[in-house]
Amino acid sequence: MKKNKTYFYVLLIFAMFLWGASWVSGRYIAQVANYESVVFYRFLLTTVFFIPLLFLLKTNMKIAFNNITQIVFGTIVILFHANFFFKGLTHGLAGAGSIIFTVMAPLITFLIVAVLYRRKLKKNEMIGLTFGLIGGILLLKLWEFNMNEIVQSGNIYFLLAALSWASITVVASKSHQNLSAIAFSFYISLGGLIVLFFLTPESVIFGEFLKNKFFWYHIIFLAIFANVFATTIYFYASGVIGSSQASSYIYLVPIFAVILGIVFLGESIEFNSVLGGITTVFALYLINKKV
Repeated sequence: MKKNKTYFYVLLIFAMFLWGASWVSGRYIAQVANYESVVFYRFLLTTVFFIPLLFLLKTNMKIAFNNITQIVFGTIVILFHANFFFKGLTHGLAGAGSIIFTVMAPLITFLIVAVLYRRKLKKNEMIGLTFGLIGGILLLKLWEFNMNEIVQSGNIYFLLAALSWASITVVASKSHQNLSAIAFSFYISLGGLIVLFFLTPESVIFGEFLKNKFFWYHIIFLAIFANVFATTIYFYASGVIGSSQASSYIYLVPIFAVILGIVFLGESIEFNSVLGGITTVFALYLINKKV
């Protein structure tokens, strides 16, 4: 049992690695297509790639009555999240935004859980969240930006993305009582695609960006690995270890994003990145520490 649990945590960390890679892909794809087009094709390909996986795993797709509300709410929130995420990459400071999302999502998740379930945060959780925030500030070098640059530059979208993601994390953890993580992920993806099919203009769906092969490389990566695999693992984790602990693993995303940025974008290694990464891992340890 302990060995199986170890495999599970390894998968969760790998999922965070894929999310870190999605920031690199997202930064590129936001430059070749508008955010509405990216959101539509990400939902389309994610839904399509889910189908063979559902058959392969023989997933039980039966929906209980209480799951209907969860799926509808999850669909609405995931649509907002996707739009906020890519709109932030289009209009905001991508590096700053990634940290804003990363440090705020676990904080908001903990607060939502505490309010909804009247759960008092433990001392180690409060200290861990504080260190996570410090790690994010170090990775971002927040002292080099003023508040107007962060808010007015478009990075407010990343804060909204964190709020929407925290909300769906809590909903996903509740849905797992009688609906599998992969089924929940598929239903909200399908629901989002149906909504976008009726709301997205034809001019947004068809454009010159479709001729760009790199657009397809990145959108397929985002759909298969960042959505189908990583997101399903994450939702499953929220049902197994709880939404609060699962969300704390998001602190690993900026570490992977920084490393991949160095490898693929030619960014240099800075002391604040190393120190911020160490602080973030320490935050993850404190939040998950059993006392």
